[in-house]
Amino acid sequence: MSNQTVLIVAYRGPLMNGIAAEMRQAGCEVLLARDGMQAVQRAVALLPDVVLLDNRLPDTDPVEVCRQIQRRLPAERMPTMVLTSMRDATADVLLDVLARQKAIRDGEQPEDVAEDETVCCLGLTMDRRRYQAEVDGRQVELTSTQFRLLWTLVSNPGRVFNREQLCESGRGRHSLAKARTIDAHVMAIRKKLGAYGELIETVRGVGYRFKDVPAARLETPTVRA
Repeated sequence: MSNQTVLIVAYRGPLMNGIAAEMRQAGCEVLLARDGMQAVQRAVALLPDVVLLDNRLPDTDPVEVCRQIQRRLPAERMPTMVLTSMRDATADVLLDVLARQKAIRDGEQPEDVAEDETVCCLGLTMDRRRYQAEVDGRQVELTSTQFRLLWTLVSNPGRVFNREQLCESGRGRHSLAKARTIDAHVMAIRKKLGAYGELIETVRGVGYRFKDVPAARLETPTVRA
């Protein structure tokens, strides 16, 4: 269970409530603030690890809020500031930030990938050095968690991974995510891959695998109109 704390500065609504719920499920303590003044007060009193600030919050200057927090907290307890609109915010981004923070505070290097590592299957190409994925030359925008998860599957065609294994290998040993979030990640990856999403197969009662197609039978997935 994580003891890390996230301060979300935004109006209450479905998006904010959804992110807060996902963070709590991942074991984080979640603090809420409705405006810049309350954000500074809670940051100073409770020392969060990450501050997610809605940069479209009315009557709030997000840059000034960050400055006020930086002025009042010691450098060793300075939170990571994430400025974005709630429409673009995701729990996934916050979990990645927290995982890297934990690695650094534990005296370990964040898990970076080896250089010059690529994998190609059918029309899908993945480059771990650049964290880029392409389908037939078209770049696919994946979050870091989605990239690691897809890399794990594509690098082991035919192998079935259960949700716990994917949670660990797809996000690394510092993961704060829970295995029950894997289904949502896989669904998002499939959608972004389009027709190629069919290559990720569901193994009922177990987990997922990347389709193992013999080299002699390689075919490009049929794109549905």
